[in-house]
Amino acid sequence: MATNITAITSSSSSFYETTSATNEIQLKYPTWETVLILMACTFIIIGTIVGNVLVCIAVAIVKKLRTPSNLLIVSLAVADLLVAVADMPLAAMYEVMNTWELGTTMCDVWTSLDVLLCTASILNLCMISIDRYLVITRPFDYAMKRTPALMALMIFSVWLLSALISIPPLFGWKAEPKDKVCELSQAIGYQFYATIGAFYLPLSIMIFIYYRIYAVSSRIHKSELMSAPQDHRPLRSTSSFASSITSNKKSIERIKVRWGRQEFHRE
Repeated sequence: MATNITAITSSSSSFYETTSATNEIQLKYPTWETVLILMACTFIIIGTIVGNVLVCIAVAIVKKLRTPSNLLIVSLAVADLLVAVADMPLAAMYEVMNTWELGTTMCDVWTSLDVLLCTASILNLCMISIDRYLVITRPFDYAMKRTPALMALMIFSVWLLSALISIPPLFGWKAEPKDKVCELSQAIGYQFYATIGAFYLPLSIMIFIYYRIYAVSSRIHKSELMSAPQDHRPLRSTSSFASSITSNKKSIERIKVRWGRQEFHRE
């Protein structure tokens, strides 16, 4: 009887030791590095939350800031705020741990939410650049159309396009998941689709639009300088100003000489 009790006790202890060893969390970095990473992530998360909340509060409270164009700024702030609240904490946790312990479904939801919010931030920036371009190139026509309804339509388009880019992995467009590894869908087709739609296409649009804004602004500035009165034009450099004075002095001396010769012949 005593032998049986001893065997049961030893088997139970070995079972608990195996279970505790299995459930033990293995950190990716040494303890001090983990603490520094978590502190840095905490500061970034808090700063992102506070900054974007202040933007939303400022637009809501200050009457002068409640303009149609600032609705795009609020949409951008909301996207960044949601990144800090819903995305960054899980990203920090996964960064310091060796494994993903929340399951495949939670992984798919988190990665899709990450793509949704990051894409929304990029597309909001793209839409802001389009709005500024239309303000400069079509100031009168666009001012009549720049209503809160139009801004709401632009914001809706941003979030709809972001959703269309982010949700396909939830419906199966993904590679076979790995055990305790959470990563964005590695399907080649989706990688190409998401990368083009969420990054390269908006980036190309913004580069082109801001180049056009620079070109139009430069042309407007030059036309204003040409049409400005002589007294209001910028002063020339010191060297050109001095050379013009010298040439004027020479012209005056020549006029005096010619005038003196004419007076001499008259006498």
